[in-house]
Amino acid sequence: MGDIRAHEAEGLRIRASKLLPNDQRKLAFEQSRTDKCSNTLFTSTPNKNTPFTNTQFHTAVQNVTGAPLSLLKDLTDLTISNTASGAPQRVDPYGNNLKKLSKSEGDGFRTNHDAFVNALSTWLAKASIPHKGGWRGKPRSCKGLFTHIAHLLNLLDDSEATESDERNEKVLQKIIPDLVIDGRNILCAFDGVGTRLFSGCKTLIDVKTKTCDAKYPSAEAKVAAAADRRASEANRKYLTRARKLDAELGTPAETKGPFELELRSYGKDGRVIVPVVGAFGELSSDVYAIIDLVASILAHEHLSYYNEHPSAIKGMFQQSIYRSLGLSAHLGWARLVIDRTKEQINYANARTKVSAPGENEEDDIYAHENYFNPDSGFAETNTALP
Repeated sequence: MGDIRAHEAEGLRIRASKLLPNDQRKLAFEQSRTDKCSNTLFTSTPNKNTPFTNTQFHTAVQNVTGAPLSLLKDLTDLTISNTASGAPQRVDPYGNNLKKLSKSEGDGFRTNHDAFVNALSTWLAKASIPHKGGWRGKPRSCKGLFTHIAHLLNLLDDSEATESDERNEKVLQKIIPDLVIDGRNILCAFDGVGTRLFSGCKTLIDVKTKTCDAKYPSAEAKVAAAADRRASEANRKYLTRARKLDAELGTPAETKGPFELELRSYGKDGRVIVPVVGAFGELSSDVYAIIDLVASILAHEHLSYYNEHPSAIKGMFQQSIYRSLGLSAHLGWARLVIDRTKEQINYANARTKVSAPGENEEDDIYAHENYFNPDSGFAETNTALP
């Protein structure tokens, strides 16, 4: 049976490879087909932390399979309002243009980003891993991480103090991470990629989201290739920013300045871990390193009380984290595109922005059916006289 499924999977891969390079179905299949977190949308049930509505679930399923979004069926080709310069964007059947708006009303990108940061923080806290940033971190922000160096840029005249403070804040925004994991006191019997990467040091974590843009068709046809490339780019940019800031302090070329030295004091020779949420819910390899760390520590603690097979217990925790992060990723993208149908589309002959057509229609039908035609057992239980 396993051999048959392997041949079927290979057959699908070959069929997908013959589609046009920018075919959404090809991109979705090649980038997410075996991603453990992305595939949890089809194998698990949403919970209180990822409460999908009907419309959100439909949108998530259509997105991960590369199908046109039914939510946008009547909105395709409408103009998207955007404060960025350049030619106006139009709604495409897959919602790509809506998702990748860099300057728009509301704060959809930040909401999507922060939701995933908080999901990571939640699991780090469950494993009692000390960390900064995220809603379970102590503190919840990583601001101030480079303040002891950035103040050198403020050694200006008093008349320039206000301008200097604003400049300093902008400088730090470009180099401050989302999370800092403190793995200096990690004790774990498991020797996995996560424990090797994070043990014995503090590590900077900078979460990124990756929309389906022109870089997806050019990415290698393997799972999460686009997400991993985005992670590598972001890691290199951290070092570039540090060197640029050092240059502003007057550090000679080819010399490591205070910003670069501080950056290299974190992680393995300054490597910044960049968890990337891909356009189809696929996650970069750095996310799986964090999953391995959390699952290893939770399994280590569990086995201190119970005599069970170590790999099975670690696998149990990994599955729980796959489900949590995978559903969080899918919910984030679905919520973003749905919100932007309300906020960013120029509806013809409309005085104000209106809700996207049909968004709540199926939810209302479902609620009506459950109320007036409940399951027989439920109806008897709730209508029986005392």
